Amino acid sequence: MTLSRWNELLQRRLWPKRSNRQRQQLHVTDLEERAVPAVFVVKSILDSIGSPDGLTLREAIELANATPGTDRIIFDIPRESSLALDPSDPQARYYSIRLLSFLPALTDPAGVVIDGTTQPGWADLQQPGETTRPIIEITPAPVFDAFSIDRPDHPAGLYLEAGNSVIRGLVINNFNFDKARGAIVTDGTNTEEVYSRGGSGIHIAAGAHNNIIVGNYIGTDVTGMKARPNAFGIVIDGSKNNVIGGTHDLNNNPLVDPFTSKNFIDLTVESARNVISGSPPDINDPGAGKAIGPGIRIQGDNAHNNLIQGNYIGTDRTGKSPVGNVNGIEIFNGAKYNFIGGVNPGQGNLIRFNQIDGVRIGPSPYPISKVGGAFYWFDYFTKTAVPGVLLPLNIIGSSINTKFSQAANSLNPGKFPFGVQILGNSIYENGADENNGEIAISLLQGKFGAGDDGLGRTTINWPLGFHPNAPGTLKAVANNGQNYPVMQVAHSSIDRTVFSIGIHAGPNRVYRVEIYTSDLPIFNRNPFDLQKYVASVNITTDSDGRGSTTFTYFPPPGEQPLAAGTPVVMTATDLTIGGNGTSTTSFPQFVTLSTGQLQGKVYNDLNGNGKLDPGEPGLGGVTVQLLIDGKAPPAATVTTAPDGSYSFTNLPNGTHNVTIIPLPGFVQTGPTVATGT
Repeated sequence: MTLSRWNELLQRRLWPKRSNRQRQQLHVTDLEERAVPAVFVVKSILDSIGSPDGLTLREAIELANATPGTDRIIFDIPRESSLALDPSDPQARYYSIRLLSFLPALTDPAGVVIDGTTQPGWADLQQPGETTRPIIEITPAPVFDAFSIDRPDHPAGLYLEAGNSVIRGLVINNFNFDKARGAIVTDGTNTEEVYSRGGSGIHIAAGAHNNIIVGNYIGTDVTGMKARPNAFGIVIDGSKNNVIGGTHDLNNNPLVDPFTSKNFIDLTVESARNVISGSPPDINDPGAGKAIGPGIRIQGDNAHNNLIQGNYIGTDRTGKSPVGNVNGIEIFNGAKYNFIGGVNPGQGNLIRFNQIDGVRIGPSPYPISKVGGAFYWFDYFTKTAVPGVLLPLNIIGSSINTKFSQAANSLNPGKFPFGVQILGNSIYENGADENNGEIAISLLQGKFGAGDDGLGRTTINWPLGFHPNAPGTLKAVANNGQNYPVMQVAHSSIDRTVFSIGIHAGPNRVYRVEIYTSDLPIFNRNPFDLQKYVASVNITTDSDGRGSTTFTYFPPPGEQPLAAGTPVVMTATDLTIGGNGTSTTSFPQFVTLSTGQLQGKVYNDLNGNGKLDPGEPGLGGVTVQLLIDGKAPPAATVTTAPDGSYSFTNLPNGTHNVTIIPLPGFVQTGPTVATGT
């Protein structure tokens, strides 16, 4: 019924005839058209239309696309459709939706909330302090049709064509194809059919902004312990303001559920954490179904203000075992002002066990070759040049049809991402393929060298990893060649570690310098690892771009200062609005011990004159306390040797106090506190 017809009937009901009296008219204005959000309940694991079991996920997405307003898709699949999650626990069940073809793209601009945590049984598996356990799996069936979409360059488990959506509590795996639907491309001379190779768990398309991805397993099985690889985990392609993991947005405001317009009330660090893993190269079968991408890729000029927080990238759900990707995170092709980690507890990502780098930033992830009119990409894992027919999905650009612009994009300084802030993460034990970089944060450079790949093809390469410090910061390098900090001194003493740090970078800017260490055995450790966050300090540069500070680190209660020989790696992040982003030190520096010491003797003052005279014996077993800079509580306590001697070593510069606790029956004849410098 139309609103005008409704108004007509309403006015007839409110305007009856009245005999011999003045007729009174009630005026009714037209109602405005309003979108009424809907909730669609998935009842079936089948992938069909008109399932006898009830609504399928495919049908729910189509209904949400056709219904204006932000809708919600929840799950209430009968238990008899479930599978055993843990053979030792009969109550642990999961639900596998095995697709016959790609799901419809999410196209409603108002967005949709797809929430797997609504499935009965989800809450029973969750344990406080542990990574979330999703129980709704989306995966291709054995008879999956990889040629079933009209977007041949973006095969994905979930494809977000419009923004403002929430994807929560799902397992998305096995979207990893050797060939999908073909396309015809040409460079003006040669024409060939190119297949889209790869597949991503979640693909966020250009213009699809403001999405929230939390509490998912992307590229693992439902246990979160084994790889079920997508070629790419999550691709953010020319999209902005997306949140991947975490509980707060870029302004540190709690995340808002777009369906209710209220804060998520049940979102914790653990329940928001995504496990984005399982995309390693298949070196035994490089031509079929090979995972070729990272855990997360952010690419394109409009891909900015994306926030990646609190995720496990390259590990299992415990963070302890390897389920690595090729690279942990890749940021390419002009993407700028993206944020990885944060300064508050729980905001850092664990990026571990990936094949090459933890975070790689540059104009393109891999070097490109050209022979005549044909382009090739260099496969790092097979060490061969692969022809364009096997060009990986979304290496550069938002479409496979842009492949012939890749080399040009690489040479364009404007395509170097910058402003990428990487704060508070734990990035270590990456680089299982020891020939390929093995760097926590790799900033690709813009000096291209021409080399022969052995087959007569010229390869366009750019150096991986680090670049030397140089005056000024605007260089043809990712993050504009942000200079790294230099440690001038790192001394540990009995209760503290003192760092003297300098940086020569942009003038009149504020840099956050973060200090990291590693306690892994040297044979398990890459020298550039950012394993354990220690502390941070801000440095403000002068008009010449120079700044320095001396910073004292006091370990938390129960911990010791850094031991001698501890490797220290630092990052510098430009905090200025519109700044350059993050860099790391080129090589680790090592902590040394302070050499200062205080020593003395406690003795029996037989004549009570307050000084040590010949023949007066030392007293063993006396408690002596040290107060650094004269401040309580005591920094150290020792007991005198049998001859009454004591000493305190590895002391920082300063004036320190020694206090003696007399033995029973003794009184102190000298000063109760002795001072030494």
